[in-house]
Amino acid sequence: MEASEVGRPVESPESSSESARRTARRVRDASPSLQQNAPTFGGRPPLGQRQLTLNSHSPMVRMEVLGPKAISVGKETIYRIHLMNQGSVAARYAIVAVTLPDSVEVIGAKARLGSVGREKATSGTYRVKWQIDQLEPQSQQDLAITVKPLNNQPVELKVDWTFRAESLAATIEVQQPKLEIAVDGPTEMSFGETRVFKIRLANIGNGPAEDVMVQLDATGAAANPNRIGNLAAGETRDLEIELTAGQPGKMKILAVATAVGNLTARVSHEVRVRRAKLVANVSAPQFLFAGTSASYEIHVANEGDAVAKDLILEVALPRGAKEGQGIDNQPITATTPRWRIGSLAPGSERTYAFRCVLTAEGKNSVSVRLQSADNLTAATAATTQVEAVADLKLMVNDPPGPIPVGREVTYEVKLVNRGSKEARNIKLVAQFSDGVEPTRAIGQPSEIVPGQVIFDPILAIPAGGELVLKITARANTGGNARFRAELTCSEPDTKLVSEETTRFFAAAPGTLPKSEPIGKLPGGTPPIRR
Repeated sequence: MEASEVGRPVESPESSSESARRTARRVRDASPSLQQNAPTFGGRPPLGQRQLTLNSHSPMVRMEVLGPKAISVGKETIYRIHLMNQGSVAARYAIVAVTLPDSVEVIGAKARLGSVGREKATSGTYRVKWQIDQLEPQSQQDLAITVKPLNNQPVELKVDWTFRAESLAATIEVQQPKLEIAVDGPTEMSFGETRVFKIRLANIGNGPAEDVMVQLDATGAAANPNRIGNLAAGETRDLEIELTAGQPGKMKILAVATAVGNLTARVSHEVRVRRAKLVANVSAPQFLFAGTSASYEIHVANEGDAVAKDLILEVALPRGAKEGQGIDNQPITATTPRWRIGSLAPGSERTYAFRCVLTAEGKNSVSVRLQSADNLTAATAATTQVEAVADLKLMVNDPPGPIPVGREVTYEVKLVNRGSKEARNIKLVAQFSDGVEPTRAIGQPSEIVPGQVIFDPILAIPAGGELVLKITARANTGGNARFRAELTCSEPDTKLVSEETTRFFAAAPGTLPKSEPIGKLPGGTPPIRR
């Protein structure tokens, strides 16, 4: 693409007539193409007798498709598409689209240059799309498409191609009016205050501005259009408006002036609106076990430029929280306690602490809300992951001895869950040394076999719960007999063992036999009989 200008600079007023005669001669002597391109602008020659000529050269693109005219069902066939640029300029953003019916399967599509994709075209057809960013002059690029017909229907192969056309551009200087707008008013206000602002509009161009409008937008206020009318070159107008500071922080005033001919001028004016700005943050432990105490810290600050008065701090405790102690070191009796913390000066900050015991498993969220007397608020929250675990304890209470042989005695087995989560799938086996046999068991279904009691699996013991089992047994020989209880649990993975020794005697009252163990095994472990 090429562009050129023909003409001379604007002549001074003293030589305008002579310049017109020279311009007329140049037009008569010019070539026909330049005379045709000389614009008249309504019958008057343009300023400075300037002429504009734009030239462009386009690429010459040729498409060629090669392949057999007839193909067989189920047989792969290759069609080659040649894209050639026989011109002297590059073809940019060339796109070749090959449309095929869905009765043909495309096995592959390859090209050395550009990208190849596939997309749905219409119902029953699809399109292979080949895109090349730039095809150089006097060059050729190929696309190979391998197809396989699925049935004996005729195949309609359609090829379309496009490329981006080049554009021409030039700049033509013209005279026009020029708008200028300014805002005069305060740069600081108090929240809720109303002040007057002056909008000054001027036409600093060399022509009249027609149908002038001023659009005023301010933060927190609706747009307010004002019709000015015509504004002569060099003329100035003033407007006065009232604005109320309805939002804290920066109030941005935007004034936009428009006129016929797409004339636009804009100006912005910022006003600082003073007001307190509350900020609250709470920190919490990330992980705790259920039943432990969580300590929290609340950080409050006033990042504004006015005093925050009569602040109230409100905390929503997690579900199941207990034994809380507030920021005043007093016990917390409500689920959402509130404290009055007075006023907070601009730029100041404070930190408060409280704690409570977390009992609920899962995510425990605490929410904090800070509110001032003029309804400014700040809120924050934090979450602690609470893990509940079961903690089993096995205790055995044997009967006080010594005990005569043949008398029934009762052994007590107590299972206690000291944790914060129920224990599941608990198995318990009670075993006796040789010479002692169990006779019955209560508290849980069981099976009694020689020398031991096998209890049915205990489905669950809740957090803080316990289970008491009682086993009655009788010794048939004297000596020290051992009783052993073994507990296993899969949730949580636990194995507990508890042993007690009971002395039995067979002698007459008032005499005791020697302390000989009953059924002693190597290593001191009683036999497990099943």
